Amino acid sequence: MQTLLKTYHFFVGGNRIETDKPFLTGVEIKALAGVRAEYQLFFRDDVNSPDREVRDTQAVDLIPQKAEDGTDDKPID
Repeated sequence: MQTLLKTYHFFVGGNRIETDKPFLTGVEIKALAGVRAEYQLFFRDDVNSPDREVRDTQAVDLIPQKAEDGTDDKPID
């Protein structure tokens, strides 16, 4: 029996990054994206809301959440 591996994705600098982990820290995101460790990382969940800084030890949830109306949230860009 073959097990399907769930993948999650996010974008850094316009590049799509895929992972099998549903949560990543800022430092893990930088490593996967090939970004220098001293760079700042920001999370954008909507074009109408301000970007939020992601610290190296802060976890980011890559699982889309359902809004109260039952629709999916947008993925991390």
